[in-house]
Amino acid sequence: MSVVLLSSVAFNVFAFDVELTKNVTMEMKNSSAVKKVHLDTLVNGYTVKCDGSTIVMWGKPVKFNESNPQDTYIIIINLNAGYKAVEKRVSEGVFGIEYLKGKNSAFTDAGKGLFVNLSTAQLGDVKSDFDSSDDNNFESCDKNKKWEFNRYN
Repeated sequence: MSVVLLSSVAFNVFAFDVELTKNVTMEMKNSSAVKKVHLDTLVNGYTVKCDGSTIVMWGKPVKFNESNPQDTYIIIINLNAGYKAVEKRVSEGVFGIEYLKGKNSAFTDAGKGLFVNLSTAQLGDVKSDFDSSDDNNFESCDKNKKWEFNRYN
């Protein structure tokens, strides 16, 4: 499980940068503070929700799992709740995350697609009536360019 370092300094959610250092540490920075989240995951990507409340990261475990080399972790950090982190393992590769418009969920293209509850990290199957190619299903905003990273794009 990921280790989260906490600080009592409050962030203005729209005035912070996110930086991945050494592939395993996320740093959230503003003009007066740096918060670090050390992970046991080699991060392949991350994205911040448009309102600045949540970061979802994905990647492979640092410690290789020989019984399932395809393991990918999805890590959700709630920036408004003391940097609470939840982690979920999926057996398919994750290559991107999109936040659903008006919902506390995200979509990932892992396998046939999964919905991820941003509070609990519970995974749900994508129903056949959901069209992942329809951009109207996903939130859209002008994000700080440091709020997104994808090793494969």
